[in-house]
Amino acid sequence: MYASVVSRVLAAVMLGGVWLTSCFSQNHECQRADTPSSTLKCVSNFSPITPLPFIAGAKYVSVTDPTKTPFATFLYRDSSNQMPAQHRTKGEALARALKRLSANGNADVANGKLAAIAEGMSNTRDEMNAFNALLKGRKSELNPAFTFENLSQGGCDLLCWVDKGASAVNKQVQIALVKHSNNRPQKPDGSPEDPNSAFPDKASKSFPKHARITKAQLKTRVLAMKQQYPNLKMVFFTSRVFGGWSCAPTGNDYREPVAYEEGFAVKWLIDDQITGRDPELRFEGPNAPAPWIAWGPYLWDAQKWAQNLFKADGVHMCDEGTGLVSQMWFDFLLKDNTARPWFAKSGATLVEERESANATFATGFALWQNYPNPFNAQTEIQFALAGPGVVKLAIYNVQGQLVRTLWHELAQAGAHQLSWDGLNDFGQSAPSGAYFYKLEAGANVFTRTLMLLK
Repeated sequence: MYASVVSRVLAAVMLGGVWLTSCFSQNHECQRADTPSSTLKCVSNFSPITPLPFIAGAKYVSVTDPTKTPFATFLYRDSSNQMPAQHRTKGEALARALKRLSANGNADVANGKLAAIAEGMSNTRDEMNAFNALLKGRKSELNPAFTFENLSQGGCDLLCWVDKGASAVNKQVQIALVKHSNNRPQKPDGSPEDPNSAFPDKASKSFPKHARITKAQLKTRVLAMKQQYPNLKMVFFTSRVFGGWSCAPTGNDYREPVAYEEGFAVKWLIDDQITGRDPELRFEGPNAPAPWIAWGPYLWDAQKWAQNLFKADGVHMCDEGTGLVSQMWFDFLLKDNTARPWFAKSGATLVEERESANATFATGFALWQNYPNPFNAQTEIQFALAGPGVVKLAIYNVQGQLVRTLWHELAQAGAHQLSWDGLNDFGQSAPSGAYFYKLEAGANVFTRTLMLLK
Protein backbone atom coordinates (compact mmCIF):
# COMPACT_ATOMS: atom_id res chain seq x y z
CA MET A 1 0.00 0.00 0.00
CA TYR A 2 2.63 2.47 1.01
CA ALA A 3 5.70 1.14 -0.83
CA SER A 4 8.29 3.74 -1.70
CA VAL A 5 9.60 4.28 -5.23
CA VAL A 6 12.73 2.39 -4.23
CA SER A 7 10.66 -0.48 -2.91
CA ARG A 8 8.43 -0.67 -5.97
CA VAL A 9 11.30 -0.98 -8.40
CA LEU A 10 12.67 -3.86 -6.34
CA ALA A 11 10.96 -6.48 -8.49
CA ALA A 12 13.41 -9.15 -7.42
CA VAL A 13 16.51 -9.17 -5.27
CA MET A 14 19.36 -11.64 -5.38
CA LEU A 15 20.51 -12.56 -1.89
CA GLY A 16 23.83 -14.34 -1.64
CA GLY A 17 23.79 -15.18 -5.35
CA VAL A 18 20.55 -17.22 -5.18
CA TRP A 19 17.31 -15.95 -6.71
CA LEU A 20 14.52 -16.43 -4.20
CA THR A 21 11.77 -16.83 -6.76
CA SER A 22 9.38 -18.54 -4.37
CA CYS A 23 9.32 -15.41 -2.23
CA PHE A 24 9.76 -12.72 -4.82
CA SER A 25 7.04 -13.93 -7.13
CA GLN A 26 4.63 -12.69 -4.50
CA ASN A 27 3.28 -9.19 -4.06
CA HIS A 28 5.93 -6.91 -2.56
CA GLU A 29 3.48 -4.43 -1.07
CA CYS A 30 3.14 -4.25 2.69
CA GLN A 31 0.76 -6.57 4.43
CA ARG A 32 -2.34 -4.71 5.62
CA ALA A 33 -2.50 -4.25 9.38
CA ASP A 34 -6.10 -5.54 9.35
CA THR A 35 -5.29 -8.66 7.31
CA PRO A 36 -6.41 -11.81 9.21
CA SER A 37 -3.36 -13.53 10.60
CA SER A 38 -4.42 -16.81 9.02
CA THR A 39 -3.93 -15.33 5.54
CA LEU A 40 -0.49 -13.78 6.09
CA LYS A 41 2.16 -15.40 3.92
CA CYS A 42 5.44 -17.09 4.78
CA VAL A 43 5.09 -17.24 8.55
CA SER A 44 8.20 -19.03 9.84
CA ASN A 45 7.85 -21.05 13.00
CA PHE A 46 11.26 -21.35 14.62
CA SER A 47 10.30 -23.62 17.51
CA PRO A 48 11.44 -24.79 19.98
CA ILE A 49 13.06 -21.46 20.81
CA THR A 50 11.87 -17.88 20.77
CA PRO A 51 14.98 -15.80 21.54
CA LEU A 52 14.67 -12.70 23.67
CA PRO A 53 16.44 -9.52 22.51
CA PHE A 54 20.06 -9.14 23.55
CA ILE A 55 19.05 -6.22 25.73
CA ALA A 56 16.87 -8.55 27.82
CA GLY A 57 20.01 -10.31 29.04
CA ALA A 58 18.68 -13.87 28.86
CA LYS A 59 21.13 -16.74 28.38
CA TYR A 60 20.85 -18.12 24.85
CA VAL A 61 21.11 -21.80 23.93
CA SER A 62 20.88 -22.47 20.20
CA VAL A 63 19.11 -25.52 18.81
CA THR A 64 21.98 -25.81 16.30
CA ASP A 65 24.71 -25.81 18.97
CA PRO A 66 25.69 -29.46 19.53
CA THR A 67 27.25 -28.60 22.89
CA LYS A 68 24.11 -26.77 24.11
CA THR A 69 26.32 -24.10 25.64
CA PRO A 70 24.50 -21.08 27.14
CA PHE A 71 25.82 -17.83 25.66
CA ALA A 72 25.53 -14.53 27.49
CA THR A 73 23.62 -11.78 25.76
CA PHE A 74 23.50 -8.05 26.62
CA LEU A 75 25.13 -5.69 24.11
CA TYR A 76 28.38 -5.32 26.03
CA ARG A 77 30.49 -7.34 28.41
CA ASP A 78 29.93 -7.57 32.18
CA SER A 79 26.17 -8.15 31.74
CA SER A 80 25.42 -4.63 30.59
CA ASN A 81 23.76 -2.81 27.72
CA GLN A 82 25.87 0.23 28.59
CA MET A 83 29.15 0.81 26.81
CA PRO A 84 32.07 0.32 29.24
CA ALA A 85 33.05 3.68 30.69
CA GLN A 86 36.60 3.74 29.36
CA HIS A 87 35.52 2.87 25.82
CA ARG A 88 32.74 5.48 25.96
CA THR A 89 35.10 8.16 27.24
CA LYS A 90 37.44 7.52 24.32
CA GLY A 91 34.56 7.52 21.86
CA GLU A 92 33.20 10.79 23.20
CA ALA A 93 36.65 12.36 22.92
CA LEU A 94 36.93 11.19 19.32
CA ALA A 95 33.49 12.61 18.52
CA ARG A 96 34.44 16.02 19.91
CA ALA A 97 37.77 15.99 18.07
CA LEU A 98 36.41 15.29 14.57
CA LYS A 99 37.25 18.18 12.24
CA ARG A 100 35.60 19.32 9.05
CA LEU A 101 37.58 17.85 6.17
CA SER A 102 37.96 18.79 2.53
CA ALA A 103 37.84 16.20 -0.24
CA ASN A 104 41.61 15.73 0.02
CA GLY A 105 41.34 14.96 3.75
CA ASN A 106 42.71 18.25 5.04
CA ALA A 107 41.07 20.27 7.80
CA ASP A 108 38.79 22.95 6.35
CA VAL A 109 36.87 24.87 9.00
CA ALA A 110 35.03 27.05 6.50
CA ASN A 111 33.90 24.57 3.84
CA GLY A 112 34.82 21.08 5.05
CA LYS A 113 32.37 18.28 5.79
CA LEU A 114 31.78 15.75 8.53
CA ALA A 115 31.08 12.87 6.17
CA ALA A 116 29.34 9.62 7.08
CA ILE A 117 28.50 6.59 4.96
CA ALA A 118 26.23 3.56 5.39
CA GLU A 119 27.23 0.08 4.28
CA GLY A 120 25.27 -3.13 3.97
CA MET A 121 23.02 -5.15 1.68
CA SER A 122 19.50 -4.58 0.31
CA ASN A 123 17.56 -4.25 3.56
CA THR A 124 20.24 -1.89 4.90
CA ARG A 125 19.92 0.07 1.66
CA ASP A 126 16.15 0.45 2.09
CA GLU A 127 16.44 1.46 5.75
CA MET A 128 19.21 3.94 5.07
CA ASN A 129 17.29 5.47 2.16
CA ALA A 130 14.55 6.19 4.69
CA PHE A 131 17.18 7.56 7.08
CA ASN A 132 18.48 9.86 4.35
CA ALA A 133 14.95 11.15 3.72
CA LEU A 134 14.53 11.76 7.45
CA LEU A 135 17.76 13.76 7.50
CA LYS A 136 16.43 16.01 4.75
CA GLY A 137 13.14 16.51 6.59
CA ARG A 138 14.88 17.48 9.83
CA LYS A 139 17.86 19.32 8.40
CA SER A 140 17.39 22.24 10.81
CA GLU A 141 18.38 19.95 13.70
CA LEU A 142 21.61 18.75 12.14
CA ASN A 143 25.17 19.96 12.24
CA PRO A 144 25.41 22.02 9.02
CA ALA A 145 28.70 20.29 8.17
CA PHE A 146 27.22 16.78 8.43
CA THR A 147 26.79 14.92 5.13
CA PHE A 148 25.63 11.36 4.50
CA GLU A 149 25.80 8.86 1.63
CA ASN A 150 24.14 5.46 1.55
CA LEU A 151 26.54 3.03 -0.15
CA SER A 152 24.59 -0.15 0.68
CA GLN A 153 24.04 -2.48 -2.27
CA GLY A 154 21.29 -4.97 -3.01
CA GLY A 155 22.46 -8.55 -3.40
CA CYS A 156 25.81 -7.81 -1.77
CA ASP A 157 26.12 -9.62 1.56
CA LEU A 158 29.06 -9.39 3.98
CA LEU A 159 31.28 -11.78 2.04
CA CYS A 160 30.62 -9.72 -1.09
CA TRP A 161 31.90 -6.63 0.75
CA VAL A 162 34.90 -8.58 2.05
CA ASP A 163 35.71 -9.55 -1.53
CA LYS A 164 35.61 -5.88 -2.54
CA GLY A 165 38.55 -5.15 -0.24
CA ALA A 166 39.63 -1.53 -0.13
CA SER A 167 38.30 0.05 -3.30
CA ALA A 168 38.40 3.73 -4.31
CA VAL A 169 39.92 5.81 -1.48
CA ASN A 170 37.81 8.59 0.07
CA LYS A 171 39.65 10.81 2.54
CA GLN A 172 36.62 12.80 3.66
CA VAL A 173 34.67 9.99 5.36
CA GLN A 174 35.10 9.82 9.16
CA ILE A 175 31.98 7.89 10.27
CA ALA A 176 30.33 4.66 9.10
CA LEU A 177 26.93 3.19 9.97
CA VAL A 178 27.01 -0.54 9.24
CA LYS A 179 24.55 -3.43 9.16
CA HIS A 180 25.88 -6.52 7.42
CA SER A 181 24.69 -10.09 7.10
CA ASN A 182 26.56 -13.22 6.02
CA ASN A 183 24.30 -15.20 3.71
CA ARG A 184 26.88 -17.36 1.91
CA PRO A 185 27.39 -21.05 2.64
CA GLN A 186 30.73 -22.12 4.07
CA LYS A 187 32.91 -25.18 3.74
CA PRO A 188 33.72 -27.14 6.93
CA ASP A 189 36.87 -25.05 7.44
CA GLY A 190 34.85 -21.83 7.24
CA SER A 191 35.99 -20.80 3.79
CA PRO A 192 33.26 -19.74 1.33
CA GLU A 193 31.59 -22.10 -1.08
CA ASP A 194 30.81 -21.10 -4.64
CA PRO A 195 28.63 -17.99 -4.06
CA ASN A 196 25.99 -19.37 -6.46
CA SER A 197 25.60 -22.64 -4.63
CA ALA A 198 22.83 -23.37 -2.16
CA PHE A 199 23.59 -24.02 1.48
CA PRO A 200 24.57 -27.69 1.63
CA ASP A 201 22.82 -28.28 4.93
CA LYS A 202 21.76 -26.46 8.06
CA ALA A 203 25.15 -27.15 9.64
CA SER A 204 26.58 -24.37 7.48
CA LYS A 205 24.46 -21.98 9.53
CA SER A 206 25.08 -23.66 12.88
CA PHE A 207 25.75 -21.61 15.99
CA PRO A 208 28.25 -20.51 17.20
CA LYS A 209 30.23 -21.49 14.08
CA HIS A 210 28.34 -19.18 11.74
CA ALA A 211 28.50 -16.23 14.16
CA ARG A 212 32.27 -16.67 14.62
CA ILE A 213 32.84 -16.80 10.87
CA THR A 214 30.68 -13.69 10.51
CA LYS A 215 32.69 -11.93 13.22
CA ALA A 216 35.93 -12.68 11.36
CA GLN A 217 34.43 -11.32 8.15
CA LEU A 218 33.25 -8.17 9.95
CA LYS A 219 36.79 -7.65 11.20
CA THR A 220 38.22 -8.12 7.70
CA ARG A 221 35.77 -5.56 6.34
CA VAL A 222 36.49 -3.04 9.12
CA LEU A 223 40.21 -3.19 8.44
CA ALA A 224 39.56 -2.77 4.70
CA MET A 225 37.32 0.22 5.43
CA LYS A 226 40.16 1.86 7.32
CA GLN A 227 42.27 1.52 4.18
CA GLN A 228 39.48 2.78 1.97
CA TYR A 229 38.69 5.70 4.28
CA PRO A 230 42.05 6.73 5.82
CA ASN A 231 40.37 9.26 8.13
CA LEU A 232 37.69 6.86 9.33
CA LYS A 233 37.47 7.31 13.10
CA MET A 234 34.15 5.79 14.22
CA VAL A 235 32.02 2.83 13.12
CA PHE A 236 28.59 2.18 14.60
CA PHE A 237 27.28 -1.36 14.07
CA THR A 238 23.88 -2.87 14.38
CA SER A 239 22.52 -6.29 13.41
CA ARG A 240 19.52 -7.59 11.50
CA VAL A 241 15.93 -7.01 12.52
CA PHE A 242 13.72 -9.92 13.53
CA GLY A 243 13.73 -12.50 10.74
CA GLY A 244 10.88 -14.73 11.81
CA TRP A 245 8.65 -13.72 8.91
CA SER A 246 11.09 -14.77 6.20
CA CYS A 247 9.79 -17.16 3.56
CA ALA A 248 13.23 -17.87 2.12
CA PRO A 249 13.74 -21.54 1.18
CA THR A 250 15.19 -23.65 3.96
CA GLY A 251 18.38 -24.22 1.96
CA ASN A 252 19.04 -20.46 2.02
CA ASP A 253 18.11 -19.90 5.61
CA TYR A 254 17.58 -16.17 6.23
CA ARG A 255 14.97 -16.81 8.89
CA GLU A 256 15.36 -17.18 12.61
CA PRO A 257 17.36 -17.96 14.56
CA VAL A 258 20.01 -16.78 12.08
CA ALA A 259 19.11 -13.07 12.16
CA TYR A 260 19.24 -13.15 15.95
CA GLU A 261 22.46 -15.16 16.15
CA GLU A 262 24.34 -12.80 13.85
CA GLY A 263 24.05 -10.20 16.61
CA PHE A 264 26.68 -12.21 18.50
CA ALA A 265 29.15 -11.51 15.70
CA VAL A 266 28.77 -7.78 16.33
CA LYS A 267 28.92 -8.22 20.10
CA TRP A 268 32.08 -10.35 19.98
CA LEU A 269 33.85 -8.08 17.49
CA ILE A 270 33.28 -5.00 19.66
CA ASP A 271 34.32 -6.95 22.74
CA ASP A 272 37.61 -7.92 21.07
CA GLN A 273 38.45 -4.24 20.65
CA ILE A 274 37.33 -3.15 24.12
CA THR A 275 39.37 -5.86 25.86
CA GLY A 276 42.40 -5.43 23.61
CA ARG A 277 42.19 -9.16 22.91
CA ASP A 278 42.76 -8.51 19.21
CA PRO A 279 45.63 -6.04 18.59
CA GLU A 280 44.60 -5.72 14.94
CA LEU A 281 41.56 -3.81 16.16
CA ARG A 282 43.67 -1.14 17.87
CA PHE A 283 42.24 2.35 17.21
CA GLU A 284 44.62 4.49 19.26
CA GLY A 285 48.17 5.62 18.57
CA PRO A 286 50.13 6.16 15.35
CA ASN A 287 49.11 4.07 12.34
CA ALA A 288 46.17 2.53 14.19
CA PRO A 289 44.83 -0.23 11.92
CA ALA A 290 41.16 0.12 12.92
CA PRO A 291 38.55 2.75 13.78
CA TRP A 292 36.79 2.92 17.15
CA ILE A 293 33.74 0.60 17.02
CA ALA A 294 30.55 0.33 19.08
CA TRP A 295 26.87 -0.58 18.91
CA GLY A 296 24.48 1.86 17.30
CA PRO A 297 20.76 1.21 17.88
CA TYR A 298 19.95 -2.45 18.54
CA LEU A 299 17.25 -3.41 16.03
CA TRP A 300 16.33 -7.05 16.72
CA ASP A 301 13.15 -7.29 18.75
CA ALA A 302 10.56 -9.94 18.07
CA GLN A 303 7.90 -7.95 19.93
CA LYS A 304 8.31 -4.88 17.74
CA TRP A 305 8.51 -6.11 14.17
CA ALA A 306 4.97 -7.15 13.29
CA GLN A 307 4.56 -9.08 10.06
CA ASN A 308 2.63 -6.29 8.37
CA LEU A 309 5.77 -4.12 8.58
CA PHE A 310 7.44 -6.46 6.06
CA LYS A 311 6.90 -7.10 2.39
CA ALA A 312 5.68 -10.49 1.30
CA ASP A 313 9.21 -11.92 1.22
CA GLY A 314 9.47 -11.36 4.98
CA VAL A 315 13.01 -9.99 4.59
CA HIS A 316 12.60 -6.47 3.21
CA MET A 317 10.58 -3.94 5.17
CA CYS A 318 7.92 -1.63 3.77
CA ASP A 319 7.86 2.13 4.35
CA GLU A 320 6.45 1.83 7.85
CA GLY A 321 9.21 -0.58 8.84
CA THR A 322 12.09 1.33 7.27
CA GLY A 323 10.67 4.49 8.83
CA LEU A 324 10.89 2.91 12.29
CA VAL A 325 14.50 1.86 11.70
CA SER A 326 15.47 5.29 10.37
CA GLN A 327 13.94 6.92 13.44
CA MET A 328 15.90 4.60 15.74
CA TRP A 329 19.14 5.61 14.01
CA PHE A 330 18.23 9.29 14.11
CA ASP A 331 17.33 9.25 17.80
CA PHE A 332 20.51 7.36 18.68
CA LEU A 333 22.80 9.77 16.81
CA LEU A 334 20.98 12.82 18.15
CA LYS A 335 21.19 11.74 21.78
CA ASP A 336 24.35 9.67 22.26
CA ASN A 337 27.45 11.57 23.39
CA THR A 338 29.61 9.64 20.92
CA ALA A 339 27.59 11.09 18.02
CA ARG A 340 25.95 14.37 19.00
CA PRO A 341 29.04 16.59 18.57
CA TRP A 342 29.26 15.81 14.84
CA PHE A 343 25.61 14.96 14.10
CA ALA A 344 23.50 17.55 15.89
CA LYS A 345 23.19 21.28 15.39
CA SER A 346 25.21 23.13 18.02
CA GLY A 347 26.93 19.87 18.80
CA ALA A 348 26.27 18.32 22.18
CA THR A 349 24.16 21.22 23.44
CA LEU A 350 21.13 20.85 21.17
CA VAL A 351 19.28 18.15 23.08
CA GLU A 352 20.02 19.72 26.47
CA GLU A 353 18.77 23.10 25.25
CA ARG A 354 15.54 21.60 23.94
CA GLU A 355 14.87 19.51 27.02
CA SER A 356 15.66 22.42 29.31
CA ALA A 357 13.28 24.67 27.41
CA ASN A 358 10.51 22.08 27.51
CA ALA A 359 11.03 21.22 31.18
CA THR A 360 10.18 24.62 32.63
CA PHE A 361 7.40 27.04 31.81
CA ALA A 362 9.76 29.91 32.78
CA THR A 363 10.96 29.93 29.19
CA GLY A 364 7.50 31.10 28.17
CA PHE A 365 7.56 28.82 25.11
CA ALA A 366 7.35 25.04 25.38
CA LEU A 367 6.32 21.91 23.50
CA TRP A 368 5.73 18.79 25.54
CA GLN A 369 5.87 15.13 24.55
CA ASN A 370 2.53 13.83 23.28
CA TYR A 371 0.55 11.45 25.46
CA PRO A 372 -0.03 8.59 25.05
CA ASN A 373 2.99 7.67 22.96
CA PRO A 374 2.90 5.34 21.08
CA PHE A 375 -0.81 5.82 20.42
CA ASN A 376 -3.57 4.20 18.43
CA ALA A 377 -6.82 6.16 18.20
CA GLN A 378 -5.84 9.60 19.56
CA THR A 379 -2.99 11.43 21.26
CA GLU A 380 -2.79 14.80 23.02
CA ILE A 381 -0.17 17.47 22.31
CA GLN A 382 0.40 20.39 24.70
CA PHE A 383 2.33 23.62 24.14
CA ALA A 384 2.72 26.97 25.86
CA LEU A 385 3.24 30.53 24.61
CA ALA A 386 4.63 33.59 26.39
CA GLY A 387 2.46 35.97 24.38
CA PRO A 388 -0.14 36.04 21.59
CA GLY A 389 0.90 35.34 18.03
CA VAL A 390 0.38 33.23 14.92
CA VAL A 391 1.29 29.61 15.67
CA LYS A 392 1.61 26.55 13.45
CA LEU A 393 1.50 23.03 14.85
CA ALA A 394 1.74 20.32 12.22
CA ILE A 395 2.46 16.59 11.81
CA TYR A 396 5.08 15.39 9.29
CA ASN A 397 6.15 11.93 8.14
CA VAL A 398 9.75 10.72 8.23
CA GLN A 399 10.27 11.98 4.68
CA GLY A 400 9.46 15.50 5.88
CA GLN A 401 6.11 15.61 4.06
CA LEU A 402 3.19 17.42 5.68
CA VAL A 403 0.56 14.98 6.97
CA ARG A 404 -1.80 17.11 9.07
CA THR A 405 -1.96 20.75 10.13
CA LEU A 406 -3.49 20.86 13.61
CA TRP A 407 -3.31 24.64 14.11
CA HIS A 408 -2.20 27.58 11.98
CA GLU A 409 -3.71 30.79 13.28
CA LEU A 410 -3.57 33.27 16.13
CA ALA A 411 -3.18 31.80 19.62
CA GLN A 412 -3.23 33.57 22.97
CA ALA A 413 -0.55 33.41 25.67
CA GLY A 414 -0.65 30.44 28.02
CA ALA A 415 -1.03 26.68 27.77
CA HIS A 416 -2.84 24.95 24.90
CA GLN A 417 -3.80 21.38 24.11
CA LEU A 418 -4.61 19.83 20.73
CA SER A 419 -5.26 16.25 19.70
CA TRP A 420 -4.38 14.16 16.65
CA ASP A 421 -6.62 11.31 15.62
CA GLY A 422 -4.15 9.72 13.18
CA LEU A 423 -5.87 11.17 10.08
CA ASN A 424 -4.19 13.27 7.40
CA ASP A 425 -5.51 16.56 6.00
CA PHE A 426 -7.74 14.62 3.59
CA GLY A 427 -9.42 12.63 6.34
CA GLN A 428 -7.54 9.45 5.44
CA SER A 429 -5.94 7.19 8.03
CA ALA A 430 -2.17 7.64 8.26
CA PRO A 431 -0.12 4.40 8.24
CA SER A 432 1.57 3.06 11.34
CA GLY A 433 5.06 4.40 11.92
CA ALA A 434 7.15 7.25 13.23
CA TYR A 435 6.16 10.88 12.73
CA PHE A 436 7.36 14.19 14.06
CA TYR A 437 5.34 17.21 15.11
CA LYS A 438 6.67 20.75 14.84
CA LEU A 439 5.59 23.91 16.63
CA GLU A 440 6.47 27.22 14.96
CA ALA A 441 5.83 30.59 16.65
CA GLY A 442 7.87 33.43 15.19
CA ALA A 443 11.55 32.58 15.55
CA ASN A 444 10.78 29.74 17.98
CA VAL A 445 10.70 26.23 16.51
CA PHE A 446 10.48 23.00 18.49
CA THR A 447 10.17 19.45 17.13
CA ARG A 448 9.35 16.15 18.80
CA THR A 449 8.72 12.61 17.56
CA LEU A 450 5.71 10.37 18.09
CA MET A 451 4.69 6.84 17.13
CA LEU A 452 1.39 5.75 15.59
CA LEU A 453 0.65 2.02 15.98
CA LYS A 454 -2.51 0.44 14.62
